[in-house]
Amino acid sequence: MNRITDYAELKTRVVDWIRDYVTTNGIKSLVVGISGGIDSSVVSTLCAETGLPTYVLSMPLMQISSQSELSNFHREFLSKKYENVIPLKIDLSTTYNQFLTSFKFWLGDDMVSNKLSLANTKSRIRMVTLHQVAGYVGVQCIVIVIHHKLRCAFLFAHSTDCARIVL
Repeated sequence: MNRITDYAELKTRVVDWIRDYVTTNGIKSLVVGISGGIDSSVVSTLCAETGLPTYVLSMPLMQISSQSELSNFHREFLSKKYENVIPLKIDLSTTYNQFLTSFKFWLGDDMVSNKLSLANTKSRIRMVTLHQVAGYVGVQCIVIVIHHKLRCAFLFAHSTDCARIVL
């Protein structure tokens, strides 16, 4: 197993890779969703480090206040530290509730019985929001982080193509 010995050098390599990918593909800015967790905090910071316009979105959605506070804190931290960061907060709780209410005719009040389905719905609403913001700002590039079994993959959803780096 290869151990990372120089984290500063790794950060430089990842930031350069993001900047090179964006430049090579004619992308003007990045759109990143942040949850307040470690994965999105690291990725959003790396994107901010590129110097490219970086739209950082907090998207609270029926979550405990401490999670929203972490996301808000990180969004504000980035916007103060990096001039290229454009902070946005879009509360999706009303959208989520309205969506679930549309199923009430069929499911009655038993809409919360399938927690996996509800979790998937939340992530899809957040992804649609990221795509919508990307469309508004004139880019079709969204940085997505997949964290699985101690490996982290950056996916750039760019039109129909995806580039990826696995750390």
